[in-house]
Amino acid sequence: MRPFDGWLDDIRVFGDKTNAAGSLSLQQLEWLRNKDVQNLSEPTALLVSYNGPSVLLRWLAYPGGFHLESTREFTFGPMWTTVTNAVQSDGIQNSVTFSASDSSRFFRLVN
Repeated sequence: MRPFDGWLDDIRVFGDKTNAAGSLSLQQLEWLRNKDVQNLSEPTALLVSYNGPSVLLRWLAYPGGFHLESTREFTFGPMWTTVTNAVQSDGIQNSVTFSASDSSRFFRLVN
């Protein structure tokens, strides 16, 4: 074997720990490749903004889709439930609005 003669940049490895199926679909891999070709930067994974009586959560509109889950207690083994509020999408980002009075919740994105 000869050593690689060149530069490597922005290397990502996608796979599944249990089989050879891979962790991402062809559509998801193509989406990532297109972003790299266009040299786009990713927004914050989950952006939270407060606007008076409401709170807005936004995240990247990823092919294959993330969904939002929440829990009221962040203890060992919290019980996460899928958020049922309507998700708005502009094709680039998804967003969900909540009442600001419902302040004792934790959120996460799940693929």
